[in-house]
Amino acid sequence: MDKLEKYESKDEFLVKRSPNRLFKLANYESNYQLLKNDKTEKLATIKKQYGYNFIQGYISLWIQDINKFLNLTEKMNEEQIYQTADLIYQKYYYFSILEIASIFKRAKLGEFNPKGIFRIDGMVILAWFDSYDKERINSVERLSLDKHYIKKEKEPETRQSSKTLREVIKISKAKKDEQNRPK
Repeated sequence: MDKLEKYESKDEFLVKRSPNRLFKLANYESNYQLLKNDKTEKLATIKKQYGYNFIQGYISLWIQDINKFLNLTEKMNEEQIYQTADLIYQKYYYFSILEIASIFKRAKLGEFNPKGIFRIDGMVILAWFDSYDKERINSVERLSLDKHYIKKEKEPETRQSSKTLREVIKISKAKKDEQNRPK
């Protein structure tokens, strides 16, 4: 994905980062992989460059897309879409546009509601974002630990994702004690 150029026009942005184009890029098996490889812009960065109305409209494109995708008798109206977009930005301004694509792709695949979606409204969409955000926290913590141990050049076994932070600290202390023992 191209880096957001300072003087890229709004139209160029929308062409390069349309929902259809980003859906094709949102093919990660886990949030960890997505976050590790994500080079796309955060919502706050886009708002800073193009303004609040633009970012609200951009998020609305995603909601309109899912609104069309789902075969429901009652669709969200324009006001509901804009209010939901507003709430998404206010609460999740730190998400990247690839994360937005991933959330909506997973919703289309039924991952947030395996029994099927029978209605769509702002609360349903915000629940998807909340669910993703909770998963994201674990992935961000794991990325942080990985970066720490890569920086410190620790052995691979201390960077295993299955270990908790306490276990990693315990292993580190044990290795330090072992190194400090007189021989």
